[in-house]
Amino acid sequence: MRYVEVHRPLSAEEQQNVQTMPYTLPAGFTQFKDNKAVDQKLVDKALYRRAGYPVAVSSGATPTASNAPSVESAQNGEPEQGNMLRATQ
Repeated sequence: MRYVEVHRPLSAEEQQNVQTMPYTLPAGFTQFKDNKAVDQKLVDKALYRRAGYPVAVSSGATPTASNAPSVESAQNGEPEQGNMLRATQ
């Protein structure tokens, strides 16, 4: 299984859009991407998303990092009754 992990570049100024900032790929990346075992569409999608976590890019792979159940963010999830935690400042 082959993975790629793409992070957003650090911005020098607050006004810079880190989602669209250009980034420099390592010299060996072209060789990795051109390998027949790699699905270039999945690589391109990972480069676009810049999610910061490993994404499976093997030919025939699904675009998830593993077969584990998906992780739901706390922001978008619904708390179960009785399992709520309160944060205080």
